[in-house]
Amino acid sequence: MPLSLPSIAPPHPSDDYFTGDAPDDSSPGPPTLNDNSEASPDHDIPKEVPSVVLQALMNCDILTEIFSLFDVEPEKPSHTDHYTCETLRIASLTCKAWTAPALDVLWSVLPSWIPLLSLLPNFQRLANGAYVLRGNFTEDEIWKRFKSYACRVKSLYMGSNDGTSQLSPHIFVRLAKYQKEDSFLLPALRHLHFPNCTRPSPDWEGVFLALSPNLQSISMENIEPQSNDFVSSLISVCTCDSPNLQYFSLNGSISLESTQEITMFRQLRTLEIKTFLQLDPIFIRSLGQLPSLVNLTIRMPNDTSSFFAIWTPGFKSLKTLHVIGPAMSMQKLLKCVSPDRLESLTLAGVSLSSNNLEAGWKECFEFAADMILLQSLSILKADNSDATLRLTYNQLSPLFLSKRLLEELNIDVDSLDISDDDIYNMAYSLPEIRILKLPKPSNWQSESCLPTFKSLRTLSLLCPWLQLLAISVQSSIVPASIPTLHLHKLQDVTINTRNYDWSMNQMISLSHFIYAAFPNANLDDKKMLVTHNLWDNSSAQSSEIKGLISVYQSIHTSLMSPTSEALAAEVAELWARNIGSSGNFNQNSEQGESSSSSIVSLPSTSMRGKKGRGRKLGVRGGR
Repeated sequence: MPLSLPSIAPPHPSDDYFTGDAPDDSSPGPPTLNDNSEASPDHDIPKEVPSVVLQALMNCDILTEIFSLFDVEPEKPSHTDHYTCETLRIASLTCKAWTAPALDVLWSVLPSWIPLLSLLPNFQRLANGAYVLRGNFTEDEIWKRFKSYACRVKSLYMGSNDGTSQLSPHIFVRLAKYQKEDSFLLPALRHLHFPNCTRPSPDWEGVFLALSPNLQSISMENIEPQSNDFVSSLISVCTCDSPNLQYFSLNGSISLESTQEITMFRQLRTLEIKTFLQLDPIFIRSLGQLPSLVNLTIRMPNDTSSFFAIWTPGFKSLKTLHVIGPAMSMQKLLKCVSPDRLESLTLAGVSLSSNNLEAGWKECFEFAADMILLQSLSILKADNSDATLRLTYNQLSPLFLSKRLLEELNIDVDSLDISDDDIYNMAYSLPEIRILKLPKPSNWQSESCLPTFKSLRTLSLLCPWLQLLAISVQSSIVPASIPTLHLHKLQDVTINTRNYDWSMNQMISLSHFIYAAFPNANLDDKKMLVTHNLWDNSSAQSSEIKGLISVYQSIHTSLMSPTSEALAAEVAELWARNIGSSGNFNQNSEQGESSSSSIVSLPSTSMRGKKGRGRKLGVRGGR
């Protein structure tokens, strides 16, 4: 009989395993080492379990991998999170071999300090919502129990900082007294998250006790100016206590003074700085000297007049670059980026006004053209940009002067002026392209800047590895001729066009043309062919065209199926048996088949009689 976790009913969403309140029957408290006494002994495992399965279920590494499939991230809904914690808690009580692996996963992610501090005696919540620690806990057994769970924590979330639950600052002062100088409060901590840094919180003070050389990543979101002092202090302490930091993400209003010491993390591999304040050019140049920096996301300031005209080349190890800002500011940063192997580049434009939004783009694309090993390129409009971003093929042209190894091209702006000839040049220069996304116009009143349906055929023939296509085309120009079927494997295709009153003949031609270009296209209701009105995106004609394409696909499938091949072989065998070498029927065969009810037309070249006319074989009164 195979082992399985006990089945449990979904708990109530309001239950919480990580409270310091006394547990009751419906809400058990946090699992402790004393819970092992309730676990079933090893000999309770059924004897009929195969030895190999038994060894696997008793292997700590395998069990850890299995239990790690449970998602215990605090961003999940409370109902799902509660259910996961309950399952892991029950798993830890199943048998002694499961206790440690299940608890390791259950305590690997800490949503706040409260679950861990709840293990200490006299940890209480006052009427005003503040948590305090009363009395002494000098016993070594209590501190040992606390440390046994603290060493399991790998990710610490500092909550939403909504002010509903705060820890008294004296708690961490008391913890510092019990902590030895050569030890760390959370020795296994790898990831530190601050989802909301709008204002300082007393809970943050404990972070300084948790820092260790094992810390790998820090992310801080929604930073407000009043939190800059804490950010600066945290970075400064981390340079000493966590010098091996590999990932740092800062998002919000960060002062220049708060970020200066980031350049001291020599092992840093990923850096994200999305700030709306000014950045010093000397600081950016110092970032370029980080030897291990592989991934960089940075928002450039609007005013770059103080930037040097000549930059020292840097960022040699960079492989992924995401730049946000006005095009003129982005191009100044790109002048100092000289990576050996840049593989992914994202440029997100921010508007200062509708007049100068497009300035500087061509220089950015010239930089991209120089990156011969570039595999992914995205040109986007930044989320906080209101002005219209319009690009032309002339600005993009440096990318398509020669064949490239680019596998993904994503252009998501308000408008892109491009023609059928431009699509041809693009497809010819990108033979390895897998993903091609061209923008959907924000205004469909004018289609003159869009290619026609003819470009679908061009992409089908010149881009054999295409796996995803999104393109906008003119609706008024319907292909007149139907090309030969090209068995392209593309399935994920979206064709955007303006709603147009096509005739039935035009819809038949259009559906046949699309099918001939991409016969394997997935006819999803919300994709494939999307027509846009000024008020909605619905069109009965779009559904009719998809229906016609579906008919073509069904016919093609039936003709190419093994059943059709077998039927063709059977017909060929009948012809070989019934037609003699002289072109006349075998008399015996004709008499034996006189009961057949089918009529088969024979080619006139093989059935010519004395008068030179074709004949038919059938059942007409035994003729």
